[in-house]
Order: sequence, then C-alpha cells, then structure tokens
Amino acid sequence: MIKIYNYLISNLIIILFILKRFIVKENYFNYEVIIFSYNRALQLDALLKSLIKLFDKNINLNILYRYDSQSIGNDYIKLINKYQKNKNIFFIKEKSSFKSSLNNLIKKIKYSQTKNLNLLFFVDDQILFKEIKIESLIKLSKYSPISTLRLGLNTKWSYNLNKKQSFESYRYITNGDCIQWIPKFKNDEISYVFSFDGSTIPLVLFDKFTKYLFFKGPNSLESSMNYSDLFYKIFKQKISSFNEQSVVNIVISQVQKETNNRGKFVDVNKLKYLFDNQWELKLDNKKIKYFNSPHIDYGFYFEKKGKKMYIDYHYY
Repeated sequence: MIKIYNYLISNLIIILFILKRFIVKENYFNYEVIIFSYNRALQLDALLKSLIKLFDKNINLNILYRYDSQSIGNDYIKLINKYQKNKNIFFIKEKSSFKSSLNNLIKKIKYSQTKNLNLLFFVDDQILFKEIKIESLIKLSKYSPISTLRLGLNTKWSYNLNKKQSFESYRYITNGDCIQWIPKFKNDEISYVFSFDGSTIPLVLFDKFTKYLFFKGPNSLESSMNYSDLFYKIFKQKISSFNEQSVVNIVISQVQKETNNRGKFVDVNKLKYLFDNQWELKLDNKKIKYFNSPHIDYGFYFEKKGKKMYIDYHYY
C-alpha cells in the first residue's frame, strides 16, 4: 500500500509542479547544498576537502549525518572541529528519524533563504574534481528544472547497472559547455530523473516530496521520488548537465541497508581505522580523464604523509 500511495502522490506532486512551470517559469539564482552521511567520516572528509577546494564558497553546505556507534560518532566530532572555521559548513545530527530531521532542515533553509531556491545534493562517498561556481549552476537551471554533475558526454558506462550507457542514443542539445536532454523510459542513469548523487532539485518540489511521501532513509526517498518520472517524461521535461562529468562516487563501502548496491566493499571498521590513523582518501589525477561512469571502483588511493596505499580487494 505504501508503494501505491507514494506512486500516486509523487506523480500528483510532479504534475502540479509542471503545470505551475507552464504558467510561471522560475529561474533559480540561489543554492544550498545538502549532504547525506552515514558511518563514513573518512569519505565525508574527502568530499568536504574537494568542495572547499573547487566549489563556490558562497554556497552553504548542510551535512545531515548519523552513525551507529559512539566510536564512529567521535570521528564526526573530529570533522566538526576540523571544519568549524568554515562558516558555510553546517553539521546537523539526525535525531528521532531521518524524515523529521530532513524536514526540520528544509524548514530552516526555507526561512533563511529567498524564494526560487535550488538544492544541490551530494552523498558522502562522492568527490568533486572540477571547479563549480554558482554562475554555472544558475546557467544549468535555465535549461531544465533538474540538473546533474554526475553525467557528461564522457558517460559511456554504468557501474551500478553493469552495462553500457551513452548520450549517443539521445537527442541532446549543446549550449556552450552545457547539454540538455529529455529522459526516456529507459533503464539507464541518463534517464534517472531524481538523484542525490550530485544533482539538483528545486526546493519547492523537494519540500512537497519530503512532506507527503513515506520513506525511512535517503534511498527509499529517492526511489519514491522517482515514481513520478512517469509524468516528468510524459510532459517531456528536460535534464541538464555540463559537457563533462564533475563528480564521482567512490565504490568502497556500503553502509545503508535499504538497497543492495553492486561492489566489493571494504569493512566500515577498516575505514574507521584508516581515518583514525590520519589516512586520507584521494583521487588519482592521472585516472580522472578515464572516468566514464557516475560510480567507479578505480582511480583512487589512500595517502598519509606522502605514502600511498591502494586497495587490495582480495585482502579486505
């Protein structure tokens, strides 16, 4: 019954959103970032370092986090202390439930920002590797209500689906360093409308999703939102991205229990040990040009005081 309810409500929400856009086409000139993190202090640290280095410093970063043990919680405290001088970074500990904590965060953002706000989502196993300024994000929002940093013309493969995918099968439009396309009823990530992996969703739309849908965590919320892709695609709404992918998910661990992801995973306690002993997760700059999927299981390493360590999946 919950799935049927979410299917009906999510499609009603998207129909009303699209109809409103026919009357008044809103542009989004303000952005806030929401990052979901769970038991991944080491990966979150790598993401935050990449955002500090490459992302627009005028955009707030809101981190909604939770953990299963106090020892992992202590690692988040280390991160809070580490980044406390960054005035645009806010750590929000999940309390009672994911839904109530997320709705409280949305309320806070709504009351602190002007209208026509766009939310850009990241998850803690991502790393940004290209510079992103707010002017570029605004330009993307003019082409479509949903935009993403995880795709580009270089996208030829889906690690998660373990198959080929390409814009060659789409009629995409190029506008300078941006592309836009209409998603199809097709099982690939190019036609996957709503994602928390480096993608945007207008606040006015996301607010309705979080208020009226049933969900327990980020994965079930994302799945429920994507029930509405039926009418998003019927009404031929577009998605936009830059010509080249800007962010990548590092397939190294699985912490959530809502879905089973593909991959060979390192134990969370092993990653905690590395974090506690000052190892850092980094991308191999020589491999970035070979990235062809939103998710990858290569092209990264751990570093400590100039010493590099690569993953041996057989060992772990």
